[in-house]
Amino acid sequence: MSDRGGRESKIMVLYFSSQYAKDMDYEGFKDCGRDKIMLGNLPSENLVVQPGVYSLWSGGGAICLEKEGLYRIMDRKNMRSFQVIVFKNEVWELVNAVAKLFLYGNSDDNLRLHEWTKIAVQRHILQQCGPCASSVFRLLQSLGVKARVVGLKEKDGSGGHVINEVFIEGKWVLIDFINKKFFVNEMGHKVSLLNVVRDGGFHRIALQDFSGAENFSNNSGKVGEISVWGSFFNGSFMIDFLRYDDNLKRFLFDKFKMFMNSEEPVKKMYYICDNGCEFHCESFVDGYYVPLSTKEFISKFYGD
Repeated sequence: MSDRGGRESKIMVLYFSSQYAKDMDYEGFKDCGRDKIMLGNLPSENLVVQPGVYSLWSGGGAICLEKEGLYRIMDRKNMRSFQVIVFKNEVWELVNAVAKLFLYGNSDDNLRLHEWTKIAVQRHILQQCGPCASSVFRLLQSLGVKARVVGLKEKDGSGGHVINEVFIEGKWVLIDFINKKFFVNEMGHKVSLLNVVRDGGFHRIALQDFSGAENFSNNSGKVGEISVWGSFFNGSFMIDFLRYDDNLKRFLFDKFKMFMNSEEPVKKMYYICDNGCEFHCESFVDGYYVPLSTKEFISKFYGD
């Protein structure tokens, strides 16, 4: 990237939207700040900011962040960088950006909202599926976006996965943030847990990547082609490598027959139980899991 004088630009701006990901010319950002009110300095402790003009690194120049989405900004001369999400009202751009913040691990599992969002300005967040779903829930809630934590369990309660539902453009959408996927039907339309419940499982549901999804590579350099479970240990975090569209999709479709939903996940999780079943988990106090019939479940969460 070069500036107008042909010299190499010091600043690189990477922009991620729901449609594309590309590097953008920082020189074009500088002029847009003229005659506009400066909203603050970046980087700051705020992971999410509103569209507008900001100064970089306390006087290092102005940058106009008008498009909603995720920005990664690098100062190549001084070897520093940060990322920031610009959000005003485009929820799909917001969730696309949030999905890029997480990698599967466990070193950040116990962080509170103000802690992990501050860290996320500088690096990825390493969490397992449950903490990730809870982190996303609290972040979206703080931004005024309706969201839920969704539990998927085997009938005997021995295995599971945790994802989210987010209310986008008037409907609920099922999203797996830790794997950077969302769920669609055979027509390619986004679906909610309601579709899964009515179909009795995931057999008619497909998985789709967010734009510009970041994936791990195995030793051969191929992305997403590992066909067996494995583990990679590095300090305090662990990553499970898998071929998501094969292994986990088959795992989802074949095993997860119990569906849970909650708009207050710290207090209660509601699960579907039509035949007098009772779900136990030693990790939670009695009364945390609340059984509902399918009809009650649908009525509570979807009003149908």
